[in-house]
Amino acid sequence: MEKRTPEFKIVKLDETENWDIQDLPAIEAIREIYLVDFNTNTYLCEMTPSLWLDFLDIDIVYKEGTTEEERDTAEEVIYNGHSGLAMYMHKSQLTTPSDKIEITAVEWGDIDWMSEFDVDDLDQYNKLLAEAHQAISEDGCYW
Repeated sequence: MEKRTPEFKIVKLDETENWDIQDLPAIEAIREIYLVDFNTNTYLCEMTPSLWLDFLDIDIVYKEGTTEEERDTAEEVIYNGHSGLAMYMHKSQLTTPSDKIEITAVEWGDIDWMSEFDVDDLDQYNKLLAEAHQAISEDGCYW
């Protein structure tokens, strides 16, 4: 039985160009934040490994001088227009340097859930993922 230790990292993707924000001049950038296990590859009918990006949040960057009303309007449009879904991405896209991708290691100290898991036990892995989400939400900060 093969065992693997997860290598969780938080990935922030600049998705600004995928949004129509011409009517939202207060927005400078839109970044989607995901939890990714860089130690678990998935092969989607191809030779290149992909990684599962588990959606966490959206980070909206505002231009200087933005009013509270402009922020409220922008947040309503962005949060209502976002699916909040997880996705797959080629591992090479995440490991190739890019100004559109920021990656940070998850550093919560010595946490029990960062232990090995049986790669064939999907329930165990999903439990680890849920515990990672819980730890992130309790910490309250991605960066």
